Amino acid sequence: MRGTICYRRGATARRSSVLASSPNFASTSFASQSPLSSKAQPDWKASHTGQRRPSSDRKESRPTLTSNQSQAVSVMYNFLFPNSTPRPKAGHTEQQATRPQTNFFDEFAKRAEAHNEQLQKAQTATMKTILAKKRADIDGLQDDQQLIRWTADLFARQEEIESLKRLPSFPQRADRDDITAELEAYSHIIGSLMSTFRDRYRDPHLALAVFDHVRHRSVASYVCGCKTPAYHQLLITLWTCFKDLRGVANALREMKVNGVEPDTRIRELAQKIIESPLGKMMTESASGDLYEIDRLAKRVQA
Repeated sequence: MRGTICYRRGATARRSSVLASSPNFASTSFASQSPLSSKAQPDWKASHTGQRRPSSDRKESRPTLTSNQSQAVSVMYNFLFPNSTPRPKAGHTEQQATRPQTNFFDEFAKRAEAHNEQLQKAQTATMKTILAKKRADIDGLQDDQQLIRWTADLFARQEEIESLKRLPSFPQRADRDDITAELEAYSHIIGSLMSTFRDRYRDPHLALAVFDHVRHRSVASYVCGCKTPAYHQLLITLWTCFKDLRGVANALREMKVNGVEPDTRIRELAQKIIESPLGKMMTESASGDLYEIDRLAKRVQA
């Protein structure tokens, strides 16, 4: 076995010496026979040292619009902004073509923001008109029985609005802005109902029943009806009529869990509860509720 290995090593050495002495091997190198020439071989040193080739060797291709695409963009731009500077046609320089595109997006953002502000102002004005009309209807009723029937009609109207909002064709309705404004006014109407039942007809239990019905009727009813105005009347009813300190703390905790922000009126009411003689006379078992009322009511919007 050892003799065979030595024989093979000797034969390999003899073949190497013969090839080295050959004139063809001396004149022709392995690199020249390689399919990669010296110019085509990559610069391994530059790649390992982090150096990059000059930017002239790299050709950057920018996506260009076809004539149909450029015409479509121009038509859309002129449709959205008819009084603005027209877009440059195809064939202009790249600097001239980019400048109107930047102005297009800036102007689009400005006009969209102005349009949203205008819609919000219009919805606020419509909401105030609807709320004033509903409050006038409530004040014009003669007794609590008429107010109860009016409240039932209000709940029926709310169910109708919720069913309309779920329709796919609702965004195309002509009265969608009025319906949206009516939803925004719903919580204020619930607060007016609660205060009327409590103060005018001396029925705080019915005021709490109205809030409880709105809260448990549906998710949409709670989201639209149980907002800050309704919670404000709930806190007033719980404290002024029942002196329910635990109920006030639970209501504030419920507001925090459901993302209903208190306003300055709720903060003032909580401060009044804490500084009242009854609040100061509370036992140690109820001091936790006082702390919760003070802590939760401090989440006042700026």
